[in-house]
Amino acid sequence: MKLVLGTAAAAAAMVVPTAAQAATPIPPAVQSAIDTFQAKPAYEHTTFGLLVMDRDTDEVLLSQNTEKLFTTGSIMKTFTASALMSKLSPDYQFRTPVYRRGKVSRGTLKGNLVMVASGDYAFGLRDQPGNTMGYNSTPDIDHSYADTGLPGPTLLAGSNPLRAVNQIAAQIKKSGIKKVNGNVVVDDRLFQDYDGWPDGEISPAWVNENLIDAQAFPTSIGKPAKVVWRPKTALYKVVNRTRTGPKGSSSTLALSVPKNGQLILSGRIPLGSGPILSNAQVPGPSALMRSAMIGALRRQGIKVSVRAVGGNPRRLLPGKTVLKSGKQVGVYTSDPLSQTVKAILKVSANRGADLLACLLAVESGSTDCEDGLAGIVENNGALGVPPNTTFAFDGAGSNDMDRTSPTGAVALLDNVLGTSYGTDIYDGLPILGVDGTFRETGLDSPAKGMIRAKSGNRAGGITSDYGIVGAQTRIGYMTTKSGRNLVYADLVNNVPFTTPLVIFGIDTDMTTMETAIQQGY
Repeated sequence: MKLVLGTAAAAAAMVVPTAAQAATPIPPAVQSAIDTFQAKPAYEHTTFGLLVMDRDTDEVLLSQNTEKLFTTGSIMKTFTASALMSKLSPDYQFRTPVYRRGKVSRGTLKGNLVMVASGDYAFGLRDQPGNTMGYNSTPDIDHSYADTGLPGPTLLAGSNPLRAVNQIAAQIKKSGIKKVNGNVVVDDRLFQDYDGWPDGEISPAWVNENLIDAQAFPTSIGKPAKVVWRPKTALYKVVNRTRTGPKGSSSTLALSVPKNGQLILSGRIPLGSGPILSNAQVPGPSALMRSAMIGALRRQGIKVSVRAVGGNPRRLLPGKTVLKSGKQVGVYTSDPLSQTVKAILKVSANRGADLLACLLAVESGSTDCEDGLAGIVENNGALGVPPNTTFAFDGAGSNDMDRTSPTGAVALLDNVLGTSYGTDIYDGLPILGVDGTFRETGLDSPAKGMIRAKSGNRAGGITSDYGIVGAQTRIGYMTTKSGRNLVYADLVNNVPFTTPLVIFGIDTDMTTMETAIQQGY
């Protein structure tokens, strides 16, 4: 290992990487970029992990702390997605059927409609032509981050949270049902609703990713903002208690948690700003799916004798064997699983990744989401990820106990390419300067379009100007200037900050170093 002195501000010796048993010498520009990055005073207390390997020759080009364990952040999503795709083919499609229980006489169903929730992440929300799913790319942030304080969350253009239930309702009408003289119930027994992970409740029932989105538009100073919200069901409504503030003022918009069927959007939005999105998770997602389905039936002119409010009447569910003996009157079929994984990875959808972990549990025969974590461990072993190098405590990487090492991450990404779904993982990773969470990263870099990676972040502040970045991480692939195909892990843990701008500085420093690697080999 090469030993160099850090800056005077760092006041400490700093170890930087050299190649481990590498045939290719480290290009001076690459070594210089690493030295410059790691010698900055901001990283005096930081641990770095780096492993860069040639995919074609298995030659290790760069290595540092390759066996150390690092907090992962969202790079854990790559492990979770790989594990589920190993159980279900990339072409797998989720089916959400509706069965009738009872006979139809002169257009009237004398019995219940039962909708079977399948754990379909998008459930029509992101559908685009050609069996593909849409996703936001920065500066537009996925709507699931609207409650985190990140700037730029917005609704996906063309998205429709009621698309799937509308399609099913049209099929039910075509089946001859004009009136439901009974109830509508959601069969949510695929797995047990689970809220033991940091990002909220996960359920087999999934409408608008179980979020109420409220978008505010400024009007004139002192006047209420214009507010539009979705999905529109009888179960919830948003009450507008906003005001438009002076131009240049800060937004203080906040959406309350649902209570008694209402969510209150309050606070101020500055004059001249673009639309600002807020959202809140709904409790008991099956009730939202039921209400959405009843509303869709009524839009088709089908009379339903029950109200679309209240909880999901699970007591009316028949046995699963009996249910399947009923007549199917409608079904929504999702885009391929590869598209689900791509959307989750491109936008780094936390609860979407947790949903994948719950579905892993189902594939193991369990209804307990926690059992899905064992599926990640199992898949890691099958892919040659060394033991004790990766630990998953949730599906998204939001648990600060999640760990991996550079060796573990590179083993996963290198070996997954030999599987039937490897190209789908590859295609799902955000591309530097092109799309997803990397759309605005490295726009001026000569490596633009040549690096694709999943990034992760874990940060916490005691105050707004005093905290720590527990993890800033990237794992992925790059094609170098000379045409070499590399796989890499670039992990940074424990960076104190006195301004949130430090977080963006780490990202810039990582991009600069990775660009030097891409250009240097």
